[in-house]
This record gives sequence, structure tokens and C-alpha cells, in this order.
Amino acid sequence: MTGSNKILKFIDIKNIENNLLQVAIEFSKFDNMRKMETDDYFKSWRLRVKDKNVNYSYKVRKGKVGRYMDYLSERDIDYVNNLINKIGCRFETHPYYKHIRLFKNHYGLL
Repeated sequence: MTGSNKILKFIDIKNIENNLLQVAIEFSKFDNMRKMETDDYFKSWRLRVKDKNVNYSYKVRKGKVGRYMDYLSERDIDYVNNLINKIGCRFETHPYYKHIRLFKNHYGLL
């Protein structure tokens, strides 16, 4: 069983065609995501790079989780966490949010 199949099994997604899975994997690769951002693929000002010559203006920077800690101060992170605790997070209402919480809990990330 491949790593991607293990993840799908863990988040209870069944009966996905291998070619569709491969397309999703290719689409979400770091280099492709960076290219899509550079090329304004999504046509969204929120996802558009402000200055292509400044690395930190990209949303896709290094391909590592949690790198916001390299850019935000502890005070900034506390502010955002407190705000989320106060007003909530709209992503929590997404149907797959429960799978993300299960995954994080399983790997001790909560």
C-alpha cells in the first residue's frame, strides 16, 4: 500500500481511481503550486504573488508545514490563536475538518 493510499484509508476516502489520485498528487506538488501562484492560475488577489522577486511574498515558500513561525513573532502568533479561539475558524465547518483533527490527534499535533 502506498503512502497516499494509507492516508486515504486513514481519512476514510474509498474507491478513488488511481489516475485521479495521480492527477491530484501532481497538481499539489510544491513546484506546481509555486508555478500556479507565479502564473496567477487561480485569478484571485488573495493567492496572487505581490512581488515575484521577494520570496516571502509567496504563499508557497519552502514546502514545509509551520514555517509561519519563521515570519511571525510569538506575540503575533498568540494574537492569531486568541482571535481564532474567540471567533472560531471557518475551516472547522468543512466536512473534512474532522479528518484533519483525527490526523493531527493521531500524530500528536494537537
